[in-house]
Parts: sequence; structure tokens; C-alpha cells
Amino acid sequence: MRTNAELLIDGMGALVDTIPDGAVHEAAPIAVPSAAVPTPIVSLDEWTAERDAALARGTRPTAVAATALTDEGAHDPAAELTAGLQKRPRDLDLPPWLKGRYGTAVGRAVHGALQTIDLATGDGLEAAVAAQCEAETIPDRAAQVRSLVVDALRSPSVAEAARSAHWREVYACIPVDGRLLEGYIDLLYRTDGGLVVVDYKTSATDDPAELDRRVDGYRLQGASYALTIAAATDESVSRVTFLFLTPNGPIERHLDELEAGVEHVRALVTAGQEITVGETELTA
Repeated sequence: MRTNAELLIDGMGALVDTIPDGAVHEAAPIAVPSAAVPTPIVSLDEWTAERDAALARGTRPTAVAATALTDEGAHDPAAELTAGLQKRPRDLDLPPWLKGRYGTAVGRAVHGALQTIDLATGDGLEAAVAAQCEAETIPDRAAQVRSLVVDALRSPSVAEAARSAHWREVYACIPVDGRLLEGYIDLLYRTDGGLVVVDYKTSATDDPAELDRRVDGYRLQGASYALTIAAATDESVSRVTFLFLTPNGPIERHLDELEAGVEHVRALVTAGQEITVGETELTA
């Protein structure tokens, strides 16, 4: 009839006297933390610099389109858009026949037809031209659109592409120092010397001086395409060609100093700079 405590004490016998009394133990001292020295307040100039840097990082676009790196691709509401350059998404609230990636209805129709027809034989030409002209509400311009498309098919680069592995409306996007560089390429094909980028440009004139001016304005756009395609495919880009479709026939202009242009684009994207109207060089 004994309790558990009585049984334990009886079982321990003389060992009970060796158990220390817990009451005699001293409590461990409580550590008192020392007061931390407050961090000195930064100067107003330092705070302003940090704030400006934070705002710059926050407003820095995470993606940049290839056309945003050109003079004519910059937003300029007062300026007339150059045909065939504007490739940024348009207002999604517009009706379908007013949506598109190109600057004019004729340019959009030409590009649309070249995206679908057979480049080697021209099969599907009539139907594609008719459909694109109806979509752009310019059925009365079908003959002009057809003529420009036929001119494109007989150009050296498109003819070479038709005999080679080729792709149309190629979307390319790569990371460049924390930003995305992206763009749509009208025609891409493979040769023994490397990949070739072709960009269609409708033009109202074949004046050499005017075409030179436009090629210079498109320089960074073409270099952006070369950079994105080379990085995305791990293949070299041997040439970037601008195919101008003029009333007097197709004219090809190849981008010179391509490697220098690619490095210029990389520097612009890294710096977070997009070209504004009238600028063509990297700013600080």
C-alpha cells in the first residue's frame, strides 16, 4: 500500500543521502545585452544618390525590342511612321483589320503575304495577296501589293533562302545582363557560311542616298537580330540584309561592320538605354 515515492526511496537505500538538494543550487546569471551603437544618419546627398539609383533600377525596362534601339523605332507622335519599321504591339482594342506589326496597310499586306506563300514557286500568291488586302481594307491596292511581293521573290536573298533551310516570322529573345532583348525576324535561312537575317522594308523611293540614310537608322535593329539569333541558336550570323521593296524593283543592302554593331547593341541594353528621337549613339 506504499506510494511510488516511498517505493523509490526504499529501493535507493543509502543512496538517498547522496542526492543533492536542488534548492541549494544557484540560478544561472541572466545576461544583460549591451546597448548597440546607433548607425549614423547618412547625409542628404548620400540618401538622394541611393534614392535616385533605386528609382532608376525600378523604372528600367526588363525587356527591350530590337526596334526600340533605332532612331525611327523611338516613340515620336509628331513624326510620320516609316513603313515597315514599327513592329511593336498595337492597341489591342482596335478591330482586327487595324491591328498589325507594320507601319502602313500596304507594308502589312506585303509582309503578311510573304509569311505564307511558297518562296520558291510563289504558290498561294494570289490568294494570300487577296486575303491580306481584304484584311487591311485595301482591295484596290492588290496590284501594288502583288508587284512588291513578286519583287521580293526574285530578290537574291529570298531566292537563296528558298533553296535553303529557312524560317519566317522568327521570334528571338535572349537575356542580356538582366534584361531581355527580343525581336521578330522576317526571314532567316542557313548557308554554308552561317545564318542570314533578312528584313523586308517597303520603300517609296530607290534613291541611294535615302536608302543609305534608312540603313543607318536600322543599323542597331539589324545588329540586335544578329545578336539574338546567334545567342539563341549558338550559330554564327554571317549577314544581315535589308530588302527594300521599291516601285522600281527590289534593292538589297547588307549591314556592314556587323560585329561592331552587335557590341554597340549589347552596351546599350546593358546600360538600360533606349534610343530616343534623334540619337544614334550610346549615352552615359
